[in-house]
Amino acid sequence: RRVLFRSRAVHIPDTMPGRTPGEGWGLAVRVVTDNALRDTYLSKGSFGWSGASGTHFWVDPEKHLVAVLMAQVPAVSLRPDFETVVMQAVQ
Repeated sequence: RRVLFRSRAVHIPDTMPGRTPGEGWGLAVRVVTDNALRDTYLSKGSFGWSGASGTHFWVDPEKHLVAVLMAQVPAVSLRPDFETVVMQAVQ
């Protein structure tokens, strides 16, 4: 449990050049630091990873939610829609 907490702590903030606003980086995971800036329904503190070949997952500790998308094609355009649909379904 302690390792999980450390991995989702922000080590690279969104204020560094080239970073997405509202999204920092922990130890190998993306971390939502401001959902309004990131323009997402994910809760602040949600963390996850996206693979090159269509995989995408996130953990939302606030909502006690884990979501996984597995596709066999690059699914960059599916990721935001997947996040939105899942989060709207649980609200």
